[in-house]
Amino acid sequence: RKELGLCYRRREMHCNAERLFDLPSTSYPELLMIEQELDEVKVIYELYEEHNEFAEQNSAMLWTELDIVYLEKGISNQEQTLKRFPKSLRQLNPFQALEERINQFRESIPLISSLKNEAMKERHWKDLMKVTGVQFDMDTKTFTLGKLFEMNLSRFTDAIGDIVNSALQELKIEKELRSIEEKWRVTIFDLGKYLKNNVFRSWVLRSSEEVKLE
Repeated sequence: RKELGLCYRRREMHCNAERLFDLPSTSYPELLMIEQELDEVKVIYELYEEHNEFAEQNSAMLWTELDIVYLEKGISNQEQTLKRFPKSLRQLNPFQALEERINQFRESIPLISSLKNEAMKERHWKDLMKVTGVQFDMDTKTFTLGKLFEMNLSRFTDAIGDIVNSALQELKIEKELRSIEEKWRVTIFDLGKYLKNNVFRSWVLRSSEEVKLE
């Protein structure tokens, strides 16, 4: 827009010179064509700016305060705006680039949600950092979504799925082991006297057939 404004001022200067020397005025139709094209793509760049502001705003959201519903609602509104753009704009590179950017953000939301569970331990986060190449401190007081946005999670869908599934399986095993440990801790075994030739020798476990773990 600034460059176009400069061109209009230069055109005005040339037109004044042409009038001064009583010459035919040059119309410069290319300037009008450029202005019309800029007016058409203006809505694309306005949505691009809106998306950037939305991403920047949520980058400051603490991990402990993650609001998936808010993220989904915000990106859904942007997707609806994209769908209302005329077909003539859909063929343009700026539109396609913006559409891809919004789609990547959408695809990252379920991945972010999957990472928000008790199964994810420090070792799993380190695996995620290794896969994405982005390092950060997991301090709950400072860890924000901005670090996850830097990872471009949509590029690592399969790897993230493997990490989360591994974490869930490990948590399941840990819970089962704790359950077994707790049940054995409170299980009472009966002891009986071991006699040989009617002489007490030691204590022995009675039959444990009824002892079982669910």
